[in-house]
Amino acid sequence: LQESIDAYNQSFQFGFADYESWLNLGDAYYWLRNRQDQASEAYAQAIRLGREEVRTRAQEGRSFDVMVPANLATVFPKLHQPDSARIYLDRALDADSTNSMVQYCAALTCWQLRQGDQAMAWMGKAVRGGYPVAWLRDSPIFKEWRGDKRFRALLTGSGPGPQPAAVGGQGGSR
Repeated sequence: LQESIDAYNQSFQFGFADYESWLNLGDAYYWLRNRQDQASEAYAQAIRLGREEVRTRAQEGRSFDVMVPANLATVFPKLHQPDSARIYLDRALDADSTNSMVQYCAALTCWQLRQGDQAMAWMGKAVRGGYPVAWLRDSPIFKEWRGDKRFRALLTGSGPGPQPAAVGGQGGSR
């Protein structure tokens, strides 16, 4: 993770400062011990640039990028902003709940919001939709997930299949 932090910081020196780079830097800081303050700073930049990206796309008449709210939804629980997490996740799911990357983000967000059943259901959908199991096996993000038998089953190809309920508590299942 330290090498990732160094690489992201170096990329900023060359003018590559999009919301995803800041989000990735925040995640690298977040998963390192005692770097939560730096993670929060990077996440704040990611949110600012992500919102700017959405606004610019709308002003220029470009298509909506579902991954902006999906990715940002995963940030808000780490900043202790669960309502924003739900709002952004609902936006992403309303736009494209069949996208395996959106489903992956839904799983991460739900897990952080302590909605384990929904998280596992979304992760199951993401894997069935093509999300690489190897990424789940190798990532430090899933350290606490590994204690869940449903997650371990997912890694072996026999994972969960129940449908997730609505995240924000409004309406039915997606």
